[in-house]
Amino acid sequence: MEQEEHVHREAMTFGAILRESRKAAGFGLRELCKKVEISPAYLSDIELGRRLPSDDVLLALASAIGHAASSSDLRDAVIDARISVLRDRITTLEATKLVKRPAAKQSGRKGRGKG
Repeated sequence: MEQEEHVHREAMTFGAILRESRKAAGFGLRELCKKVEISPAYLSDIELGRRLPSDDVLLALASAIGHAASSSDLRDAVIDARISVLRDRITTLEATKLVKRPAAKQSGRKGRGKG
């Protein structure tokens, strides 16, 4: 549960940055949606931290907003959120024993008798 909350916080951080950037650029939600050809519900979900945008949508949003600094902040925030999602999925799979981490290599020789 803690990891799910962490992932949600990362997505919320991204969504907050996106909303702030959108407003600073003078766009209303529906106006930006028309410009990047996505639904208002999808953008709202992104801003509320419920979803993360695809790379294409992220690039379209950053381009439409038009601020280089904001684009970089958006990209960094979505990368952080995606890393959190992947870590959560790996941990979940490990917990259900569907995936095992490779064992660390042991130093020394294996399979040789004393001699």
